[in-house]
Amino acid sequence: MATIQFIVGLGLFLMITLTINHFIYPSNVTLGFSVDGIVSIILLSIEFLGIYEVTSALTKFLKGVIEVYKAFRVIKKPRIYAIFNKNR
Repeated sequence: MATIQFIVGLGLFLMITLTINHFIYPSNVTLGFSVDGIVSIILLSIEFLGIYEVTSALTKFLKGVIEVYKAFRVIKKPRIYAIFNKNR
């Protein structure tokens, strides 16, 4: 699922970036209440959605890597917890 989310997010981000660079020219992007401004706001919000999807997919991937790492018992209980358990 994270792979599909990563591909979709990266695709959205790249598609909108290419659209802005080739058709709208970055210097003409405005954030006003004109038609161009509303289109720019919509494109920027879709671009932020793509960035969110990519970061969410990377977070899921890293959580999975940590779980696999824990499954092989490489990560043990930190020693600080052992100190707290001895005092009780």
